[in-house]
Amino acid sequence: MSTQEKSFENLLNGDSIDDEFINGIVANKLNVPSSSFKVTLVLISPATKPNENYLGLVCRTKIKVRMLETNEFKILDVIVKVAQEMTESLGELNVYQREKIMYENILSKFEGFLFDKLSEKVRFGPSMLMFKNEPSPIIVLDDLKAEGYSIVDRKEGLSLEQAKSFLSKLASFHAAGAKVLQSEGMLFDCFDRNNPNAPKSNPEDPLAIAFVRMHEEFVSALKSYGGCDEYANKVEKWDRDVLAAGYMYESKPMKCGLQVLNHGDVWTNNMMFKLDTNEVLIIDYQLCFWGSPCYDLLSFLTASVHDDVKVKHFDELVEFYYREFTKTLGMLEYSNHIPSLDELKEDIMDKGYILAGFLIFLFFAKYSSPKEFSFDMLMFETDEDVLRELYDRLFQDEYFVRGVKTWLPFMNERGFLDILIPSK
Repeated sequence: MSTQEKSFENLLNGDSIDDEFINGIVANKLNVPSSSFKVTLVLISPATKPNENYLGLVCRTKIKVRMLETNEFKILDVIVKVAQEMTESLGELNVYQREKIMYENILSKFEGFLFDKLSEKVRFGPSMLMFKNEPSPIIVLDDLKAEGYSIVDRKEGLSLEQAKSFLSKLASFHAAGAKVLQSEGMLFDCFDRNNPNAPKSNPEDPLAIAFVRMHEEFVSALKSYGGCDEYANKVEKWDRDVLAAGYMYESKPMKCGLQVLNHGDVWTNNMMFKLDTNEVLIIDYQLCFWGSPCYDLLSFLTASVHDDVKVKHFDELVEFYYREFTKTLGMLEYSNHIPSLDELKEDIMDKGYILAGFLIFLFFAKYSSPKEFSFDMLMFETDEDVLRELYDRLFQDEYFVRGVKTWLPFMNERGFLDILIPSK
């Protein structure tokens, strides 16, 4: 039985989801008292495929109810996200509490700012219907699939048109955050990675130890590909402390001082498209933090865009994002310094180590084997043979190899492979 199957079985056999919980979802969704309906059917199934969710169990839940006054039947579709056990460092990030705040407070504030200034409705994600903290955190959201949204194949990535649609939405999200920061300050300490209580990089943490091993295995894989020795020699010299800290704890603003609220986990599985219109919504607001917009921008370009598209259209996509971002800042009457395109490009180079971290972590987006993979296996597996086989699967995956071999020459030409090499 896979980890996901075990988690799903534990959920069904536990006491987290009971009659009171289901009735509460329906009452909140329909905005009616629980005395006005009767639940007649509840169907719960995993909402993600194996190997596609890493911070919890996500279930698609269909609820059938009968309205007592009219005898009318209604079908409700919701998503139930249940927290899993986490390492200490991930636990300190308070991902479910952070996501609760995003859905409860921040998204509506951002959407309100944009509506007030642009007089048009902007929607960033689904609505939260319920949050429950005991016995483990659970978030209930509208099911966007029932509205016609779907996730693009993560192994292939986004087309140029889809990438621009997402960047337009991301630019609005970032601009709204910059305006809120200017008007109201840095809301909620949990989004500030520089506050005294924020988690810090710890070399003894299982995540940091796993990161060192990942780097070693990645270098070994590069040497086995053929034609990648030049790149492998550079990657092998990377400063692992800077690499790990940049990936997990990067928070510096742009040199000009501009900060936005980053989504923090921008990749294909966290965006949903209406494929006929390319309208896009963003999901999973668990890792949001204040910092340079380049964190989201660089992670998106690395992990979400089709391999050939991101190489051929890298500058075009950066410039498209810049135009959308600065246009929205102007409409929102943002009065602090608005960076130039050159300043944004300078910041991209300054934070290019983010690209390096996401280069290794491309296996999240590219992994195609039906065999089970979870991040916990990388951190806690003690059987060397099992771990060896797992890394072979990750770094020899055909989609991963194709993606890395397409991306490496571009990164090398632009100087991104040299950023993490310590100067002598």
